[in-house]
Amino acid sequence: MNVEEIKKRPILTMLSGLAAGVAGALMYEKVSDGIFFEVGGTSVDISVIKNGNVMIKNAQVGGHKTYVKSLDVRTLGIAGGSMIMIDKKAKKVIDVGPRSAHIAGLDYECFEELGDKEALKVNFVSPREGDPQNYCVVSKKDKDSYAYTLAGAANYLGYVPEGDYAYGNQKSTMIAWEKLGEFLGLPSKKIAEQVLKIALDKVMVIVNDLIEEYTLNPALITLVGGGGSAAVLVPAIAMREEMKYKIAKNAPYISTIGVALAMVREQIERSIINPGENDIKKIRADILEKIVRAGASEETVEITIEVDPQKNVLRAIATGSTELRTKNLIEKELTLSDMEEVVGKALNVSSVTDIEKYDSCDRWFIFQKKQIEKKLFGMIKKKKNSIVVLDREGVVRLVKENAFSFSFTKKEVRSGFKEFVDNQTIFSDANATIPKIFLFYKEKIVDLTGLQTAEQLFSMLDVELEMLEENQKIMAVAFH
Repeated sequence: MNVEEIKKRPILTMLSGLAAGVAGALMYEKVSDGIFFEVGGTSVDISVIKNGNVMIKNAQVGGHKTYVKSLDVRTLGIAGGSMIMIDKKAKKVIDVGPRSAHIAGLDYECFEELGDKEALKVNFVSPREGDPQNYCVVSKKDKDSYAYTLAGAANYLGYVPEGDYAYGNQKSTMIAWEKLGEFLGLPSKKIAEQVLKIALDKVMVIVNDLIEEYTLNPALITLVGGGGSAAVLVPAIAMREEMKYKIAKNAPYISTIGVALAMVREQIERSIINPGENDIKKIRADILEKIVRAGASEETVEITIEVDPQKNVLRAIATGSTELRTKNLIEKELTLSDMEEVVGKALNVSSVTDIEKYDSCDRWFIFQKKQIEKKLFGMIKKKKNSIVVLDREGVVRLVKENAFSFSFTKKEVRSGFKEFVDNQTIFSDANATIPKIFLFYKEKIVDLTGLQTAEQLFSMLDVELEMLEENQKIMAVAFH
């Protein structure tokens, strides 16, 4: 928001700091579907990006739910500096975190010059008053002490690549963990693996909750790492869970980049029973005016209309960017073979021979993969059509299984496109369930998935397409 808007609505800045990292991933990395990890020294913030949108919920403060919408972020006390807890009597690793080297005022063992192993000793500390005294450190002649950390375990096991922000002093890392192995009477590699397992098990509880809550397909999402310790956690999670991952460019500074790119978001809700065309047009115009006033550049604004028939709520959500972000950050255009390779990765397939380009329009390219799933020893066959939409830079903007695509012009909205919608609509005795639809044309993605009826859908289309020429090509992706 600009300064004037902050003065008027300061409560909307509540919990806003956590949004910076995922905003950077969303806009700088252009993630379509994924789980974003911002991994620092003491904690990791985990959030979801779905269909190119960050997931939003009503914020909770002190256990109380508010009417303030905030990024749905889950914070866990696991990060690069998380200290190792050891049962001194049983001589085994019992926990990782929540205290970190930063909380204890100690340096990491993997970033120091530890010198001769024989001059080192394993000791234990209590990071804060009242904490148990079983957090493990390595000391130089009972003087300087350094925390055993999750970053140290990841470096020792080779998960952190050379040149990464979290890449440590490999010689000191090896010396420190060999010393811990001698103390526990176990192979040092086994200890590091135990440490990493404990940390990953904790993180996966949250990841699995998010996958279930937002109905994500683990085979299609990408784990994206940001923050200085991204390489400490994300590669290990991806390898263990057999998921795709990438470390964001300039990962340690992704929050700063997110702030600089400055996404603007506004929302309006109105209580309306069975909203009609005029209601949709009015709320769309109002949200556009509101987000531009808040600082968004009008040509970047994307508006989503949602209808909640159970609560009789008509909701308009607008996202846009400030002038800082109006110039595209990625200028290079990819070849068709490059795009096919990207699509193959998005669908998690090893061969791209079955992938075909369906159509293209302005900055958008639609690819599809048709396959037949066989069940009960081949007796039951089911056709499956997967759709991937890329922009001209080859960035995945939408991935959907069991989806269908259709191309049409503005003048065909009430003919060919209407027939496509009817064919994808599920009719029952109670009602007709229209498909969820995304439109792609010019530089825009139009999200129509929140609409409930065909009447609402075509009313929204009249507004969205009003200024287009009659022969403007539009591509649709529909799914249930």
